[in-house]
Amino acid sequence: MGKRNQVAVTTWRPLSRQEANRLQECEARIRKALDDMRDAWKEFGSAMGEVNEAELWRGKADSFGAYCEVEWKIPRATCYEWMAAAGVVVSFKDNPVVIDGECKVIDPPNRIQHAKLLARLPAIMRPQALQNAKAKAECEGREVTTYDIRREVALILHEPEPTSNDYQRSKREQQAFRNQMLSLWEKLDSNNKCEVLVILQMRWKKESSRHGG
Repeated sequence: MGKRNQVAVTTWRPLSRQEANRLQECEARIRKALDDMRDAWKEFGSAMGEVNEAELWRGKADSFGAYCEVEWKIPRATCYEWMAAAGVVVSFKDNPVVIDGECKVIDPPNRIQHAKLLARLPAIMRPQALQNAKAKAECEGREVTTYDIRREVALILHEPEPTSNDYQRSKREQQAFRNQMLSLWEKLDSNNKCEVLVILQMRWKKESSRHGG
């Protein structure tokens, strides 16, 4: 019985100073790459929204939907979802919430799953829904989840409160989104991949200069 609960521990030789420095550099690159991936949907949705609104696709396709599918190999429904999610981020600047008796502008959601849910609400209600979800999560000592956002949206829209099955479904949706991102990336040809990487590189330089990096 005791052996079953024992965990095998491998003793590794300690890192040298050079290896420790290399690990630190690699982890910094990993963090930056993760930050870029987390924010990529905002840049994508914002740029696509501008292309759609100004009809800049006219020179390459017969419609915006065709432009999404032919030029970027991305389903039009996905483009519209990401555009709506990016619109949620922008809407937070003009819609403060009341916290401790004061009107404050809070940070918009960083995850596309949260933004897509909040997009169902009128712009003026989105920050308060997110704030309510965050407050509940903080009281329970944890991070806000997709289920928390889904619950607040349902309350505002007078929909049935989501169940545990809905929570499991939201987890599956997150995994499906990650798989979709990987699939879309694989469908891009080398030129389009280069364009995406250039956009991310420009964004990184812009952020670095703004923070004095």
